[in-house]
Amino acid sequence: MFKMKNMVLIIVVLFISGCSDSSNPFSNIEDGTSNSYTFIACEGSFLDSNNNGSLYILNESGVIEVLEGLGDGIQSVEVYQNQLYVLINNSQKILIYDIS
Repeated sequence: MFKMKNMVLIIVVLFISGCSDSSNPFSNIEDGTSNSYTFIACEGSFLDSNNNGSLYILNESGVIEVLEGLGDGIQSVEVYQNQLYVLINNSQKILIYDIS
């Protein structure tokens, strides 16, 4: 029961932290000194064109940023020279974010 409450709390916190309208998701992460990020891609519903792929960004201070509605079917996420590339399969697009 305790684990279930913790899991629900974590999910609620992730949704409450929400996403911003900023074109650069890294601009409003509070700790500007962090150079280390963890990216978690959520593919979304398979074969469902409802634009529900999302990306969770966690810095070493524990601050979470959530990008939702990226497209249907996030295939992969890659970091190359201060840029984050997000490949979205069914929407046939590549999103590029500056992470410097």
